[in-house]
Amino acid sequence: MARDPLEQVGGLLTELSQQHALALLAQLTLARALSEGMSAVRETMVSGLGGDERLVQLGLRIVDVRVVAVRAEADVERALPTPTRERVQQEADKAPFERRATAVEHERAIAENELQNQIELARREEQLVTQHTIRMTGAAQAETDTARMAVYADVEQATLVGLARRELAGSLPQIGTLNLTPDLLTTLAERFASGQPQGAGR
Repeated sequence: MARDPLEQVGGLLTELSQQHALALLAQLTLARALSEGMSAVRETMVSGLGGDERLVQLGLRIVDVRVVAVRAEADVERALPTPTRERVQQEADKAPFERRATAVEHERAIAENELQNQIELARREEQLVTQHTIRMTGAAQAETDTARMAVYADVEQATLVGLARRELAGSLPQIGTLNLTPDLLTTLAERFASGQPQGAGR
C-alpha cells in the first residue's frame, strides 16, 4: 500500500537530516560532539537540506532547522569525565537561554517598532488638527470681513468719513500736558484780532 504523500515527504526529510547529521558527528570526538554538536549539526543540516536537489524537485525549500539537543546514551554520558559532563550540561543549559534571549530581543524590536508607529500616527493627527484649526480660523475671519463690508455698503459717504475720523482719533497718541507761554498767547490773540487763520505764517 502506497504511503500518503506527506508521509513520504516526512520520511525523505528524516532520512536526509540523519545523513547530514551523522556525517558530521562521525568526524567529531564524543566530548566535542556533545559540547559543540547542536550548532554544528544545525549549520550542516541547513546547508545540506537547502541545496538538496530532491527537495527542490518536490517544490520544497528549507529555510531553517532547529536542533533540540545532541546527547549520548545515559550510560555513555555517565562514563564521561566530570569536567566533560559539566561542560556538556552547560552547553545544554545555554541553548534554551540563547533561544529565549533571541525571542525577547525580537519581541522588544517589534514593541519598539509599534511604539514608533504610534508616535508617528499621533504626530500626523496633531498636524491635521492644527491645519483644520487654521482653516477654520481663516474662514471665520473672512466671513467677519465680508459681513463688515456688507454693513458698510449701504452707509453714506459722510458717515463713513466720520467713522474713519473717529477711528483715527482713537489711534492718535494722548496729549498729557499743554504748556501755553505768554508769547504764544499774545501771538494767538493778535492773529485772532486780525482774522488771520491760526495755521498761517506771520
